[in-house]
Amino acid sequence: MTVASKPGEGTKFTIRLPMTLAVVRTLVVKASGQTFAIPLEAVEQILRPGDGDVDRVGRDPVLRFAGSVCPLVPLARVLQLRQTEELDEGRLPVVVLNSAGRRVALQVDKLLGGREVVIKALGRQLRHVPAVSGATLLGDGSVVLILNPTELTRVSTTPLAAPVRPSKPSRVREGHSALIVDDSPSVRRVITVLLGAAGWRVTSAKDGLESLEILQRGEHPDVVLTDVEMPRMDGFELLSSIRAQATPTHLPVAVLTSRAADKHRRKALDLGASAYVVKPYQDENLLEVLRHLVRPVRSGA
Repeated sequence: MTVASKPGEGTKFTIRLPMTLAVVRTLVVKASGQTFAIPLEAVEQILRPGDGDVDRVGRDPVLRFAGSVCPLVPLARVLQLRQTEELDEGRLPVVVLNSAGRRVALQVDKLLGGREVVIKALGRQLRHVPAVSGATLLGDGSVVLILNPTELTRVSTTPLAAPVRPSKPSRVREGHSALIVDDSPSVRRVITVLLGAAGWRVTSAKDGLESLEILQRGEHPDVVLTDVEMPRMDGFELLSSIRAQATPTHLPVAVLTSRAADKHRRKALDLGASAYVVKPYQDENLLEVLRHLVRPVRSGA
């Protein structure tokens, strides 16, 4: 907040509020009396198991789904919460996650529906909590943790959870790689989870200088996704540096920023940006932009 006063004229108060960083579509669920949000990008199916859908391999319950079996685990157990009741194999709803090529069925106490939420960064003390990628505020002011689907499937899976093919054909082959450049840890984490769930390999950098160091080490991502406002070297300077170098001049660079003015868009495109995406963004729209940029690279065009 800034204050500007002129004697005899008045005082102007200017309040700058941070722009929304990312809008994520989630499924809100309850487990052990607590509320959590799961990104819908990784949710393959929501169901209530019927007769014959649940089996056991040894003492471990498994869910028969899409011609294969996957572990059936209470979400409360995965998050090491106190369970209010034992696993009910036929009554409670189940959320089937498919992330990073692994599938797991998580049993929850209750489904609260889908919501679009704004990612909030975790504090320094909670930054490394496993299976949690951020938090959001609901309309009633309550704080809800946003779970990391890749971590959930990794923690939940057992030897029974062999890698599976996604039930829906992906529009982009696995093996694509991206370099995410943003000074916000929460933005880097959210985009890494989004791309990881779609089968991408992701490297991240906190500013333009660090990303140039990564490129100069010989790493060759299929696409670079960069913010504009960053310390040491901003996105415009990064664009200029990449286009000035001999080897990666063909490298697609997409700009992801809260600057929506035409002058910023024109500047980015003049410097050689391949795409310009304004925050807040939708997950599927961002994925489609990146898929479009990597197609010419893969096809040799």
